[in-house]
Amino acid sequence: MQDVAAKALALRELLALLQMSPHLSESQLSASNEIARLIIVAEAVADEGVRFFSWRRFADWWFGGRVEEAWMNLHQAELLLTGAAIEGRVFQTMMENALSHALRLAADDPLRQRLETDGHDLLTRRIGSTTTASSLPATSPQVAMQAVLQKSFQQSDAYQRSVRAFRNRLVITIMVTLVVAVSLVVIQWRLPTAQIIPLHKGSSDLSRWAVMLLIIVFGSLGALITTIPSMAAIPRVSGPYNFPLQQSFVKVFVGSLSALVGVVVIGNSGLASGFASLQPLLGVAIVFGAGQQAVTQFLDKRAGEIIASAP
Repeated sequence: MQDVAAKALALRELLALLQMSPHLSESQLSASNEIARLIIVAEAVADEGVRFFSWRRFADWWFGGRVEEAWMNLHQAELLLTGAAIEGRVFQTMMENALSHALRLAADDPLRQRLETDGHDLLTRRIGSTTTASSLPATSPQVAMQAVLQKSFQQSDAYQRSVRAFRNRLVITIMVTLVVAVSLVVIQWRLPTAQIIPLHKGSSDLSRWAVMLLIIVFGSLGALITTIPSMAAIPRVSGPYNFPLQQSFVKVFVGSLSALVGVVVIGNSGLASGFASLQPLLGVAIVFGAGQQAVTQFLDKRAGEIIASAP
């Protein structure tokens, strides 16, 4: 919520400059009151105290309720402030802001082209000058600026929703992988005669379910070794939904499951009588845990596509 607070403060400062103008019209005064209300609502939503371990907290994290509501109010306040900016420093700041948002649009977007064509000229002619009917272009600059901002906000909101959906899918993948791994351990524990993990008799004093836990741990270790380089290459995701942490957890948990599968396959096919000792079994677990990269590369590709599409 720090980004929300910073944006609210910036808008509040511009609003104060607007309200200091001696030539405020009735429409500008009405807009300034609505802008102030929207900023207050956004700050109240962002600062609302919610218990850390509560359903409301989880719902906000999963569905993006509070943060998206706060940004919706700030976006609306920014649009109104852009429409109310007629001259002076406020107009300059809002025009520069609109031009920066225009860079997020496609190069051939007509809204971007129109604003870039007229924007710099408008800044030169209108900063510190009194607006006259003859100085206005056929289309009001405020309308063009608002159109660019609106489209940029729509792209940004769509991007954040896709990031949140991807992060949530990663969390679901983690939970499913964890449930499968724990279920295998429980099955081996409750059915000790079922030889899921092939071992020579007397090769280990540990029970088979304890050996499975060791396989999971060493498989996670192998997965961690291959996760560090790939995760280090992923840039930080801008916005409230930063999914690389969940992505790394997926790799580790998938590595633990792939280690179990690998030990079962190798132990039952390549070595007819099972592993002679615990050491080679754990070595195979590390190798197959590291092999998670072959499975999760599709997640890495999708993560790269999402980051590349950032506005």
